[in-house]
Amino acid sequence: MPTEITSNFKTLADIRGRKETLLKGIREDNEKMSKLYKSLFETPDALKSSALPSQRIKSFFSLGSGILDGFLFGWKIYRKFKKSKR
Repeated sequence: MPTEITSNFKTLADIRGRKETLLKGIREDNEKMSKLYKSLFETPDALKSSALPSQRIKSFFSLGSGILDGFLFGWKIYRKFKKSKR
């Protein structure tokens, strides 16, 4: 449910001031969202060439275990629905 903002604007300058304030807030939010979006596609520090070998091994192990877990879950779901069709 949207909240109703009641404000008494008496002049065009009041409206312009409010508009500028809102635009500034929108631009700041846009910058924050674009930084967060870009961070989704950055290479993790553990995979960069400057990372320690132990960090890279830990990262690869974590990734591999996640892939194995996803495969086992998919296989389990496949077998469950395969049996229900008979």
